[in-house]
Amino acid sequence: MVQEHSRETKPAVSKRTLSRRSLVAGAMSAGAGLSMAAAGTSLAAGTTHRPTAALAQDKVKLTFMSRGGEYIAGVVDQQIAAFNTIHPEIEIKQEAAAGDFVQKIQLDAAAGNLADAWFDANRTTGPFFHAGLIENLDPYLAADSSFVEDEFIPQAFIAQTYEGSRWGLPWDSGAMAMIYNIDLLNEAGVALPDPKTPMTWDQLLEMAKQLTRDMNDKRPGDDGFDPSAIKVYGLQTDLTNGLPQWVQSNGGEIIQPDTSGAEPLIAPIDSPEAIEAFQFLADLGTVHFVAPSPKYVQSQEISLASSTVAISHNGVWQRGRLNDAGINWGVAPFPIRKKQISYGHYSPLVIAASSEHKQEAFTYVLWATSSKEGQQILVDTGTQQPTRKDLTEAFINSDTPPSAEYRQVFYDAWNADTFRWPGDSIGSYWNGWAQAKNDLWATELDPLWTGEVRYEEIAADFRAKTEKVLRTGEA
Repeated sequence: MVQEHSRETKPAVSKRTLSRRSLVAGAMSAGAGLSMAAAGTSLAAGTTHRPTAALAQDKVKLTFMSRGGEYIAGVVDQQIAAFNTIHPEIEIKQEAAAGDFVQKIQLDAAAGNLADAWFDANRTTGPFFHAGLIENLDPYLAADSSFVEDEFIPQAFIAQTYEGSRWGLPWDSGAMAMIYNIDLLNEAGVALPDPKTPMTWDQLLEMAKQLTRDMNDKRPGDDGFDPSAIKVYGLQTDLTNGLPQWVQSNGGEIIQPDTSGAEPLIAPIDSPEAIEAFQFLADLGTVHFVAPSPKYVQSQEISLASSTVAISHNGVWQRGRLNDAGINWGVAPFPIRKKQISYGHYSPLVIAASSEHKQEAFTYVLWATSSKEGQQILVDTGTQQPTRKDLTEAFINSDTPPSAEYRQVFYDAWNADTFRWPGDSIGSYWNGWAQAKNDLWATELDPLWTGEVRYEEIAADFRAKTEKVLRTGEA
């Protein structure tokens, strides 16, 4: 039985006080070398604070930082406007981060002018927790009678929970699955995948071969096929959030406890199952030519929304963008090899530990992430698959694409019998170092994705480097 995330689970992470802040900068490529020592907050990781009382007679002004461009900024504007109608005593100014939001947070923290709250990412909440930059929200949740734990899907909090406490609340994202362009499949004469039954890896590969075409409408295997000039890729994989599912589907593991007790975890990604899975993904681009590879840089945008990808391992958070682009799309479960696997995550809103108005910031964050009114805006804009159980039916039966049978796939992904996440066996999402892992993997795996090496040649060394990052946050 797959271990489900539990608030009571004690993650295998070590406490790090503010003297370790520089680790965040080292773990995130955008701001390497920037010390966090000047962040101006006295909170140590693991410290809890009781909510402070708001001064009702004064209008409290908060700064909220968003990221992700105009689309997300527009969603935040809608939420702020709705929030102001019920909380006129709190004035919120949105500050949209231009470029790398991680670097902005690092610089603002060092300068002592960090926003009161911000839209974080599943990959960065852990490092910010380790650095002591964000507030523990569990004391606030416990003191607020409007928050009822059972009203939410339990898996929603996996990427915000460290050392048994929540350091953010889910705002964006949801489940991942295989999203496909119905029109491209119909044009190629390819049968639509069953939304109830997962394809096998081999079935998916054969389907991708039929869907891939170069600019001369040749398919892989045809004489004269040109992998450097692709009109439509049959498949696009997610090599960050999505990669672990391939290893787990093949019977392997990404993170496990160290049974010897010597280390907080091991990363058995040099197992035969892991080797086969990594190599399968690499071969999609460099052997079968059905998926993008850095070896063949294309001149056009490669994405579902631009109709240059037929099938993509992607998330429900693409819903609004795909609908805005007019894509006719469907959804199928993640393909199966040895085990059926599903996955999803949420990126949170977090509160700065240095904020002078933590209670007011929490009032906004809780409303924006967890109230029925706040979540309805996220659902209507395609930003979030609702975490509230009482919005499930409204989401599934929405009159916007895709149809209900496809939307159901995203909810089936939360099935406890198939749901897995990296770190579930130790109770900590990537042990709090997802961004550091991403940075390492982007560098170390590039020769694999370009076909310069086979995974079995680098697996042992890659495991050792990955274990160091996941244990310490240091490459």
